[in-house]
Amino acid sequence: MKMIAHKNLSSEDRVMRVIVGIALAMMPLYFADNVGIITATVFASMYPLFTALVATDPLVLIIENIKLKWNEVASKKQRPSGTAQA
Repeated sequence: MKMIAHKNLSSEDRVMRVIVGIALAMMPLYFADNVGIITATVFASMYPLFTALVATDPLVLIIENIKLKWNEVASKKQRPSGTAQA
Protein backbone atom coordinates (compact mmCIF):
# COMPACT_ATOMS: atom_id res chain seq x y z
CA MET A 1 0.00 0.00 0.00
CA LYS A 2 1.31 3.42 -0.91
CA MET A 3 1.33 6.07 1.76
CA ILE A 4 1.33 9.79 1.12
CA ALA A 5 3.84 11.41 3.48
CA HIS A 6 4.86 14.80 2.22
CA LYS A 7 4.37 18.44 2.91
CA ASN A 8 0.73 18.98 1.97
CA LEU A 9 0.34 22.72 2.64
CA SER A 10 1.10 25.40 0.11
CA SER A 11 2.78 28.63 1.14
CA GLU A 12 -0.61 30.41 0.95
CA ASP A 13 -2.12 27.82 3.31
CA ARG A 14 0.77 28.29 5.70
CA VAL A 15 0.40 32.09 5.72
CA MET A 16 -3.34 31.81 6.40
CA ARG A 17 -2.72 29.36 9.24
CA VAL A 18 -0.20 31.72 10.82
CA ILE A 19 -2.71 34.59 10.58
CA VAL A 20 -5.50 32.46 12.10
CA GLY A 21 -3.18 31.14 14.81
CA ILE A 22 -2.02 34.62 15.80
CA ALA A 23 -5.60 35.91 15.79
CA LEU A 24 -6.68 33.06 18.07
CA ALA A 25 -3.68 33.62 20.33
CA MET A 26 -4.58 37.32 20.64
CA MET A 27 -8.25 36.69 21.54
CA PRO A 28 -7.57 36.31 25.27
CA LEU A 29 -6.66 39.99 25.33
CA TYR A 30 -10.30 40.75 24.52
CA PHE A 31 -11.85 38.03 26.69
CA ALA A 32 -9.61 38.41 29.75
CA ASP A 33 -12.51 37.86 32.16
CA ASN A 34 -13.41 34.33 31.02
CA VAL A 35 -10.81 31.64 31.83
CA GLY A 36 -12.55 29.03 29.67
CA ILE A 37 -12.33 31.17 26.53
CA ILE A 38 -8.71 32.03 27.28
CA THR A 39 -7.78 28.35 27.59
CA ALA A 40 -9.76 27.31 24.52
CA THR A 41 -8.30 29.98 22.26
CA VAL A 42 -4.74 29.27 23.37
CA PHE A 43 -5.15 25.56 22.64
CA ALA A 44 -7.00 26.28 19.38
CA SER A 45 -4.21 28.57 18.20
CA MET A 46 -1.59 25.84 18.64
CA TYR A 47 -2.89 23.62 15.83
CA PRO A 48 -2.77 26.14 12.94
CA LEU A 49 0.57 27.53 14.14
CA PHE A 50 2.12 24.06 14.42
CA THR A 51 0.83 22.90 11.04
CA ALA A 52 2.11 26.09 9.43
CA LEU A 53 5.51 25.52 11.00
CA VAL A 54 5.90 21.93 9.78
CA ALA A 55 4.00 22.48 6.46
CA THR A 56 1.99 19.30 6.99
CA ASP A 57 -1.54 18.94 8.27
CA PRO A 58 -2.10 15.48 9.80
CA LEU A 59 -5.85 15.61 9.14
CA VAL A 60 -5.31 16.34 5.44
CA LEU A 61 -2.68 13.57 5.35
CA ILE A 62 -5.14 11.05 6.83
CA ILE A 63 -7.86 12.06 4.35
CA GLU A 64 -5.45 11.78 1.39
CA ASN A 65 -4.36 8.30 2.53
CA ILE A 66 -7.98 7.17 2.91
CA LYS A 67 -8.79 8.43 -0.60
CA LEU A 68 -5.73 6.60 -1.96
CA LYS A 69 -6.79 3.37 -0.26
CA TRP A 70 -10.37 3.69 -1.52
CA ASN A 71 -9.09 4.24 -5.07
CA GLU A 72 -6.91 1.11 -4.80
CA VAL A 73 -9.85 -0.95 -3.57
CA ALA A 74 -12.13 0.43 -6.29
CA SER A 75 -9.59 -0.33 -9.03
CA LYS A 76 -9.24 -3.93 -7.79
CA LYS A 77 -13.03 -4.41 -7.87
CA GLN A 78 -13.26 -3.13 -11.45
CA ARG A 79 -10.58 -5.51 -12.77
CA PRO A 80 -11.83 -8.88 -14.05
CA SER A 81 -10.89 -11.75 -11.71
CA GLY A 82 -8.68 -13.65 -14.19
CA THR A 83 -6.32 -10.81 -15.12
CA ALA A 84 -3.09 -9.83 -13.42
CA GLN A 85 -2.19 -6.33 -12.37
CA ALA A 86 0.27 -4.58 -14.67
